[in-house]
Amino acid sequence: MKGYFESYREKIEALAVQTGNDHTFNSHYHSNLEVIIVKKGRYLVTNSSKEYTLTNSSLMISGVYEVHSYTKLKAKNHEVIVVIIPYKYLNNFIELISDKSFESPVILNDKLVDRLYNFALEYLNSEGSEYYVQSIIDAFLSMLLSGLKLVSKNKDKSDSVIKSLLSYVHDNFKGNVSRCELAKKLGYNETYISKVFHSYFNISINEYVNGLRYEATVNLVKKGVPLKEAIYLGGFNSEQTYFRVKKRTLSLEKES
Repeated sequence: MKGYFESYREKIEALAVQTGNDHTFNSHYHSNLEVIIVKKGRYLVTNSSKEYTLTNSSLMISGVYEVHSYTKLKAKNHEVIVVIIPYKYLNNFIELISDKSFESPVILNDKLVDRLYNFALEYLNSEGSEYYVQSIIDAFLSMLLSGLKLVSKNKDKSDSVIKSLLSYVHDNFKGNVSRCELAKKLGYNETYISKVFHSYFNISINEYVNGLRYEATVNLVKKGVPLKEAIYLGGFNSEQTYFRVKKRTLSLEKES
């Protein structure tokens, strides 16, 4: 399932609670845990290539690096909240679920969903110490887990490989992050890391890296850096490559 890596999201360490009527987002992923709660309305959502329809009092959870998307469907009224919990607050949660996975990422329990919706509105927007924020997040996740069925999953080292790849690429995409260099740095076979990466994101490592470089270049231009200079500061080794990536990116955005 194709999706773009929200690199900017990795730099945000604050808990986010987004309200409003329209939360339409194309396929994306990041290291945060994300929950969309639909109290009123209808949304078409996806999680790891699976499609669900959320209606009144339903929600979906998307875990770390899971590709997900939201599309608002026609309805008279929408009351929706999207909760985004940074990775730094997920230690207890990750340890708790350990080698488990969710049988389904969707909860249809009206009372529980309404309770989570109200809790998010009342408490998750509150300011306070790191300890306080962690405590309310843990309370929210505890309620969330009560409505999700955990099942054992086969241990697969590909999960750790993906996390290592994304971490290294995100930190070094402006330099040499070829498949050969990645294999050397991370200690895996070139063919293996390429196959694992493509199986997760349906995109090559090179395409992914160039996507990060394109985003970095665009952000530099927005800050006033001349385009020719921004292209190289963003990590591209030629203007030709930048314009090729730009054309492809704009084409994909139009298709989505």
